[in-house]
Amino acid sequence: MRERRAKIEEQLRPNERILSIGSFPLLGSWEEKDYLFPFSATCGEIAESIFVSDAVINPHNRFGALTRNIRKRRGKKVEINIPLYIDSKTDTAPFPPNSPAQPNSIYMDAMAFGMGCCCLQCTFQCCNIMEARQFYDQFTVLAPILLALTASTPLYRGRVSAQDVRWNVISMSVDDRTPEEYGEVPLKENKMKISKSRYDSVDCFISTELSCKPEFNDIKLEYDQDIYLQLKNSGVDELLSRHLAHLFIRDPLVIYEHRIELDDSKHNDHFENIQSTNWQTARFKPPPPGSSMGWRVECRPMELQSNDFANAAFAVLVLLLTRLFTCFDCNFYIPLSKIDENMKRAHKMNAINTEKFYFRNAISRSPDSQKCLLDSNYSEFTINEIFNGNPQRNFIGIVPMIRVYLETLSISEQADTKIQDYLNFISRRASGELITDATFIRDFVLKHPAYRQDSIVTHEINYDLIQTLDKIAHNTLIVPNLVPAEYLKKP
Repeated sequence: MRERRAKIEEQLRPNERILSIGSFPLLGSWEEKDYLFPFSATCGEIAESIFVSDAVINPHNRFGALTRNIRKRRGKKVEINIPLYIDSKTDTAPFPPNSPAQPNSIYMDAMAFGMGCCCLQCTFQCCNIMEARQFYDQFTVLAPILLALTASTPLYRGRVSAQDVRWNVISMSVDDRTPEEYGEVPLKENKMKISKSRYDSVDCFISTELSCKPEFNDIKLEYDQDIYLQLKNSGVDELLSRHLAHLFIRDPLVIYEHRIELDDSKHNDHFENIQSTNWQTARFKPPPPGSSMGWRVECRPMELQSNDFANAAFAVLVLLLTRLFTCFDCNFYIPLSKIDENMKRAHKMNAINTEKFYFRNAISRSPDSQKCLLDSNYSEFTINEIFNGNPQRNFIGIVPMIRVYLETLSISEQADTKIQDYLNFISRRASGELITDATFIRDFVLKHPAYRQDSIVTHEINYDLIQTLDKIAHNTLIVPNLVPAEYLKKP
């Protein structure tokens, strides 16, 4: 990650910086409209946003088309409302008046606010389709936990929010459901109500492992009946047929004119038009036709960290989690309804230390058996307990389990030292000894001399914050309770 940063910086001009930041704080700021250089007016033809200019949209045709087509399909602009941090002088009235803005909220009106966010996403190639289905399910369960653990995005549209992560902002920014699909008006014939945005949490488990019990798929799954029957009649099993048919309740949002007439036995463009615009916390990725590429799974929930060491630590964490899935037969399954509740809790301020999350009471194989524990018992755990364990609850914890796994390997002393540094960092973050980037960023704003207790991020505050994050990224500023110096001095 350091090498990648260095390669990018070689291409930058002296006054340019590449930042590891979840969202640019002044994007769409009403007070600080000159955040964009060169200046460009709002209310463009593509987004029709009163906050952001069309100039911020990536010039590739895909992104303008996505922005326009989401707005046209739903029949109006997207409506994003997230909780505003309330300080002593905060104006809590809906802004702007006579808009879909809600009281005590930060209102945003364009895809750019969500898809302008950055994240730490990891993709794994699996041994076979069965392993890929297992990885997909297990990452689905862990997604809210990883989201809260990596929280780094508390600022939006020049405001301090009362949440720490980006996920629901993106979800609302690409929600293309029509009034019928949303449930605002009665359904017409052959239409269905759709319960979630096309960017949301996973709606069905797909593994055929014994540990994936039917009762864990406990939320209503909308799916295309014709696609489902086509798959079933072609020999695809029930769970995978339902998963793929669920993707096809969405319309394609982007189609390239020269790629309409294709041989589907040789090209998967038409499938990918649907697959690549169903954005969920995990993604199950079949190999392209005629490719040597295997079955892959994306782990999508993690927030971007300001420092390369922290980003590397979390990337290594999810890699080591895949080893627990396969080598220790770990079983993380809980009902999907509880995962959705966990996602809501993961958004809250300082959720890593103040919230409890539904999790299995036992995730490892029984000491007196070679089989994975298949009981369905789960309860509420702190993130500290999930990662560091709790002897009183006879719960080992993820980090101690990873360390047990590492003891079975023959790795170099240098590699083991680096991995142990990553695990120590994650353990200390989970315990609350180290703060999240979201906590650091919010505290920086609230304690800045120019802050006026009104929840507004000014140009001066934003400039100083960006300079500080740039120094943190280059290890020229050490924040001991964010990323301690002992982790940064080693090669």
